[in-house]
Amino acid sequence: MKGKQQKPPLGAFSFNRRNSELIQAVNKALRSYLGSPDHRARMAGFGLTHNEIDPALAG
Repeated sequence: MKGKQQKPPLGAFSFNRRNSELIQAVNKALRSYLGSPDHRARMAGFGLTHNEIDPALAG
């Protein structure tokens, strides 16, 4: 949409929904990592700052 700022895309994973142990393990690891200093430093390499990261974590 020309002239309108769009939200940055978010990544996604796909799992067999019957594998609840795997889903829970991945969700736990992501909650631990996303927003961490390492995550923020890696994303900074792509030009992303807290302005993009924090809204994605809140939503």
